[in-house]
Amino acid sequence: GTGLGMSISYGIITRHGGEINVESELGKGSRICLILPIAGKSVHHIVTPIQNEKLNISDLNVLIVDDSKEMCKSLCELFTDEGQRVFSVDNGTEAIRLLKKNNYDLLICDLVMPDVTGKEVIMAMGASNRRTKVGLLTGWEYSAEDAKKDGLKVDLIIKKPFKLSKLRRDINDIFSS
Repeated sequence: GTGLGMSISYGIITRHGGEINVESELGKGSRICLILPIAGKSVHHIVTPIQNEKLNISDLNVLIVDDSKEMCKSLCELFTDEGQRVFSVDNGTEAIRLLKKNNYDLLICDLVMPDVTGKEVIMAMGASNRRTKVGLLTGWEYSAEDAKKDGLKVDLIIKKPFKLSKLRRDINDIFSS
């Protein structure tokens, strides 16, 4: 009901040069048309496996904010297994309350949530004088440049679906700089 499936689908399809068209009529249903380009030739890349690296930092206070309880649970397990202190909430209102009350080293926040969006959570946090590293989680086409235009201080854009190994590398990068 929050559009997560469509946002991920949209992101995957547009990254492949395709598009989605949706027509909907009350009482009659919806029609979704997916348009994908045909590949001219098959390309096979030799991919070397990426080492499943761990986070280089320990004892982080991490706040996970996502309206998907499954996403919160998965990310909580990742950070807890690596020895971090993890807190999670499934709405922006509670996230803002926690950010005003507690210090966090890392905030991972969904962009699109009902009621209070990820943008609003990050803007509310920006009003405080703490400097928490911020990762914005999204299935939409949203870049660091978009965040800057929106006045958001974001250290990392995490595209759904994401690979845990890349997420770990990106988090290591933002804490090593």
